[in-house]
Formats: sequence, C-alpha cells, structure tokens
Amino acid sequence: MNLRVARIVVVVGILVAALAVAPLAASGSPIDDKRAQAAQIQAQINANGDKIDALSQEYDGAVYKLQQIDKQIADSQSRLQVAQAQFDQVRHEVDIRAAEIYMSAGNDNPLAAIDVQNINDLAARSKYAAAATSRDNELMDRLSASKDQLKSQRDQLNRDRANAQSQKDRLSSAKTQLESANAKQEALLKQTNNDINTLVAQYKRQAAAAAAAAQRQAAAQQTRGDGGGTGSSAGVSVSVGSIPPTSPRAMIAVNFALAQVGKPYVYDTSGPATYDCSGLTMAAWAAAGVSMPHYSGAQYEMFPHVPLSAIQPGDLLFRGAGGSQHVEIYIGNGMVVTAPHTGDFVKVAPMGSVLPLAARPG
Repeated sequence: MNLRVARIVVVVGILVAALAVAPLAASGSPIDDKRAQAAQIQAQINANGDKIDALSQEYDGAVYKLQQIDKQIADSQSRLQVAQAQFDQVRHEVDIRAAEIYMSAGNDNPLAAIDVQNINDLAARSKYAAAATSRDNELMDRLSASKDQLKSQRDQLNRDRANAQSQKDRLSSAKTQLESANAKQEALLKQTNNDINTLVAQYKRQAAAAAAAAQRQAAAQQTRGDGGGTGSSAGVSVSVGSIPPTSPRAMIAVNFALAQVGKPYVYDTSGPATYDCSGLTMAAWAAAGVSMPHYSGAQYEMFPHVPLSAIQPGDLLFRGAGGSQHVEIYIGNGMVVTAPHTGDFVKVAPMGSVLPLAARPG
C-alpha cells in the first residue's frame, strides 16, 4: 500500500467513526443548534465528495495501469510462443542431423552415405557440417537465452499486475467506505433538516398563539379603558395613554414575518427570497398596507415610540442610537422575528438582553 492510499484509508476510518459521535451540544436556540449541525454535516459531505472524486480518478488510473500490464503480458506471451516455436524447429533440425550421423556410423563404407565424387568434396562437406553444427548450437543458445529473458519479463509483469490489482482493490474499498459514510451523512442531514422544519413550524404556531393572546389582551384593556401611567424606553418617558392602539394590521405584519422564517439574510434586500433586518420589517408592514423606509433609524423616527412595558405584537424593536443599528418585529410572549446578520437566516428568537427601543406602526 503506497503512502497516499494508506492516508486515505486512515481518513476513511476516521470519517466512518465520526458518524457515531453524538449531535452537537446545544449552544443557542434549538433551531440555531440544528442549523449548525446541518452545516457541519454538509461540510463533511462536501469534503467526502472531494475525496470520492479524487479516489475515483486514482481508481481509474489503477484500472488503466492494469489494462496496460495485461497488454504487455499478452505481447510477452505471444513473443515467448514464437521463440519456443523457433527453438523447437531448430531442435528438430538438429535431431534430424544427429540421426543421420548416427545412421551412417554403422555403414562399412562411410563414404557411400556421404555420396561424394572425390576426397576434396568430402573435405568440403565435412567442413560445412562442422560449420552448420556450430551455427545450430549458437542459434539454440540465442533462442534459449531469449526464452529465459522473455520468461523473466513475463514473471515480472505478473508481479506488477498483482501489485496493480491490489492497489485497485484498496482504492475500491476506500471509495466504497467513503460512499457509505456519505450516504449515512446524507440521511442524517435529511433528518436534521426535517427537525429544523419541525422546530420552525412549532415556533410559528407558538408565536402565532402568543401574538393572538396578546392581541386579545390588548383589546380587553382598551375595552376596560385601561391605560394611564407612564413607561420608559431606553430612558425616554412615554405616556402609555398616548400610545395608539395596536391595529388589526399588526397581525398581518406578524404573520407575514413568520412566513419568512428560514430565508437567508442578505445585506440591503427586502424579499422575497432574502432579507436584511429593516428589509424584513419594511416588507412585513407593507403586506399590512403600511409603507416605511428601508432603514431602521428612519423607521424608529417615523412611528410613535412605545415603552417596553406596553409592547404588543407587530411593534418594532430597535437597537442603537435612534434605532440605527438593528430592527426586528415583536410577535408576543417575549419573542421576535428577526433577520440577524450575514450567514444567518430569518428566525424566531427571544428579545435581546440589551433593552431595545420600540415603535408602533399605525
């Protein structure tokens, strides 16, 4: 096993073992935790995919090498057969000559078998026979050496083929393990995304119920004539009695905002596929027939301010001087729909720990 394949097999083992690790510990809201887990799983799937692609190319290379070696083995075998046929032919001719010499050895008159006309012809034939024998021996030696060389080459090619086959098998096994790991990760990712969708739907139901309850409470207070007193919002005194009542359009804005949960945050956008914070609140209230600028500071200045003790679903909550840093829409029960920042999504979340400013669109 070469070093690269050894490393790949070790990595595969680590990745497969990682599938048994428990899900991420909760560090924020359940939806945030699930999204972080999904992002981690997706990153592992992508990394595995890159490794699978690399392994596929190495596997193809191993198959190609095997094909080349098989061609060389076939060619070597063919040449070995030719050399063997030539060797057998020369051996046959030598055997014939040897038999002729043996047969002539029993003749009372050796010259009769040779059938020569004179002694000079006999001498010439003897020299020719000696030369032919020497040539036959030399040719047989060359053919024998060629056979040995071809056999040695074929044996080496067979060893090379065995090594290449082993390399191919290891690559195939590593690729199969990675593909199996990815299949498990994809199943886990699917389940995680299903969990996210379930949590989002649960948040929407809870938030809608809380918003409806708060709306009923506000209506009941208005019927009883409750009001009076003062509240404060970031040090600004506001007469509760002067705050305009929550309008029926507030629930339209809340429901619109809830419907956007899960869509990505993108700077300077206001839907329908992506939002930033003020783009979300602008689009939500636009659905209810209220127009406002695409800037949190301008939205805060545009509408009546509300103390935190009197906020109702549909109210806008702000951070920063004059509401200049961030805005989100309150949906009741201490929860908001917010588009937080780049890399995050529109989501339901608790109100921030830093007391925000509040305003109520009409």
